[in-house]
Amino acid sequence: MERYRNLTWAVLISIIVCIISILGYQLAGSYDIVRRLFKLLGGDFMNGGYIQLLTFIMFFWAMLEMNKRKKEIENELTGFTIDVLPRTDNYVIYPEDINGIRLKIQELEKSYDFVLLKLIKKACTKFIRTKSVSETQDMISSQTKINLTNAESEQSMVNYMLWAIPSFGFIGTVLGISNALAKAAVSSENIELITSLLSVAFDTTLIALLLSVVAMWFSHFIHEKESKLHADMEEYLIDNLVNRIDTQHV
Repeated sequence: MERYRNLTWAVLISIIVCIISILGYQLAGSYDIVRRLFKLLGGDFMNGGYIQLLTFIMFFWAMLEMNKRKKEIENELTGFTIDVLPRTDNYVIYPEDINGIRLKIQELEKSYDFVLLKLIKKACTKFIRTKSVSETQDMISSQTKINLTNAESEQSMVNYMLWAIPSFGFIGTVLGISNALAKAAVSSENIELITSLLSVAFDTTLIALLLSVVAMWFSHFIHEKESKLHADMEEYLIDNLVNRIDTQHV
């Protein structure tokens, strides 16, 4: 549901940018630099500027989706502030204490929905069943990889948008060049119209590539935070659960 809300906002923002560009292009008059800037943003709508509108929609939609994931990651980080596992130096967890930790997490899950809590509960359940510290640690590593894979798969639509942004630019370029060639085939005398169509054609690719650079940077930023989140979860469990279990009484 939130994805469609983000799409709605992306469309609205893109339409506003497009309207401003069209009005600016028409009202710029003899100010060539200003007029050229608004044309670059899609001000010449009927001659190819509509491609910029589609590109802006993909860009803003991707940015809103990635911003949503950024907030989700920041929310997951607050899970570390809940005192579930002991952090005191030299604290020892005895095997009979593991079930108490699992029951405590079950109570916390009534109020919180953190991936970290689910991971701790699975680790406790694994140890209760196997009584093996090594198998518990292997399960934590395997589940961490699964959680990271699931998180990345949820961003598949964003990956499509990141691919679509430059693709729309190239489509606009191909359409602009074909229109310019068609005009040249009919009459090569109107060179001003032909060059205008070509400039719009290359503008679509330029804008798409610029937006793609920004979106890709933010995507890598989110991916880095995602990877660090799950790595921190694994380290947290190893340091405060696995390494504290008294193996002499297993």
